[in-house]
Amino acid sequence: MKQGKPTALNIRSVEVEESALLADWLRTKRKEKGHTMRSLAELINTSHSFVGKVEKRERRLDVVEFVRYCNALNIDPYEGLSAVMQQSNDSEFLNAECA
Repeated sequence: MKQGKPTALNIRSVEVEESALLADWLRTKRKEKGHTMRSLAELINTSHSFVGKVEKRERRLDVVEFVRYCNALNIDPYEGLSAVMQQSNDSEFLNAECA
């Protein structure tokens, strides 16, 4: 079966899914660690609205912010990245099957 060229729509859809997965993972980890948005914000020296925007998917983290966020929660950033990589691989497989 011939694979179609990825379109901007397909790539954007995957990016949104992956970004949502990471935001959900961070929110789950924050709650597991017993932090409120405010207590986490204090640990990373930012506002609670920043944490809220990240968790509501209104703002993406850059790599440095992501690592600081994970360090503040005492969680392994590789765990979150692994989940994103798995999602990405699954999405690429599905896109190839549909093409």
